[in-house]
Amino acid sequence: MLSAEKNERLTRVGRGTPMGELLRRYWWPVATHDMATRVPVKRRLLGEDLVLYRDGSGTVGLLAEQCPHRRAALWLGCTEEVGLRCGYHGWRFDADGRCLEQPGEPADSTFKDRVRATAYPKLNLSLRVLGRRPDGYHDLESLVISLGQPHDVLEAYAVPAPGGVQLEVGGVEVGEDVPADHRNLAFIAAEKLMVRAGRSGHGVRLVLRKHIPAGGGLGGGSADAAAALLAVRQLLDIDVDDAGVLELAAEVGSDVPFCVRGGAAWMRGRGEIIEPVAVPTGLAFLVAIPPFRLSTPDVYKAWDKLGGPRSERVVPAPRRLAPVLEELVNDREPAAEALEPRLVEFRNALEAATGEPALLAGSGSAYVVPVSDARKLPALVDAVSRRLRVPVVGTTSVSRGVRLAS
Repeated sequence: MLSAEKNERLTRVGRGTPMGELLRRYWWPVATHDMATRVPVKRRLLGEDLVLYRDGSGTVGLLAEQCPHRRAALWLGCTEEVGLRCGYHGWRFDADGRCLEQPGEPADSTFKDRVRATAYPKLNLSLRVLGRRPDGYHDLESLVISLGQPHDVLEAYAVPAPGGVQLEVGGVEVGEDVPADHRNLAFIAAEKLMVRAGRSGHGVRLVLRKHIPAGGGLGGGSADAAAALLAVRQLLDIDVDDAGVLELAAEVGSDVPFCVRGGAAWMRGRGEIIEPVAVPTGLAFLVAIPPFRLSTPDVYKAWDKLGGPRSERVVPAPRRLAPVLEELVNDREPAAEALEPRLVEFRNALEAATGEPALLAGSGSAYVVPVSDARKLPALVDAVSRRLRVPVVGTTSVSRGVRLAS
């Protein structure tokens, strides 16, 4: 006799369940040919509510039951020569789920097509680890800023079918460290927001283009999660306020709340406590990325194993930071360099190439060098990249963590 747990595992077929994901790998009949008419009808398959229709051109469509805009029932909509029109605000969708028309939008609006989010990396200018907490996280105090480069781009599309989140990942920083499934923080963030708002049956397609290096200490995954939260909220017009988004962000990851707010802030607790601070934008930095990466959990384990060391190596803060911070420091650096000894060699080479001290970014492996004048960045980037033969980026601090555009 099956246990209750095994029975639950075998009989639940909704999206995200083990059996549901298995069954979705195969074709399933949803209706007979003559059931698809100009009058939309409701169908239910594998726990999903769907709408079946045939438009004026004879094309058969099968969409999620609810319009992704205001959750109006599409089976109450009207078929047209091409597609199905929602009876509430008039959005029209074709058989592939593409939104063809949004009557309430200006003629030149691209809102129906996508919401585009630029996700900016973060930099810990000062990072003090205060100790390990009973829940396994670490308390910290860190001054964090947003950087303009390198940044990721996330595009969110509303699709009536299939329901749930789809994710496509591309770009120069794609590898085994960047999952393209339910493990990706952007996927997790979008799904949490849709569940919180009762919109989990709607379809959202995320297209993520990665340029922030995974395992570089620049918060790329957290930036992507922040972008997904804000982009999907705008795309589906979800009624979750900023406080609600920040609450969800803290559930996704410790750095995500800062990435939602962006700019400059003190991070405390495990990172979820954010105190905005006035820091000038336009601070210039050179970012150098070695050919190896580090895992934040592994660095913290090394920090614990070493007995929680404080970093004694400090970097003079840029002059414009003087009212807020006198020196840059990173308590994770001793653990990161113990875990990956090549970091020391890389840092020495970078400092020799720039003539300036370098600071480890987050848990590494990227290092950053403050630059006094942003106008010097292009020449310095070229010289350092030629000498070290690694990716080098010139960047400045910015006032936000995510920028949205249609």
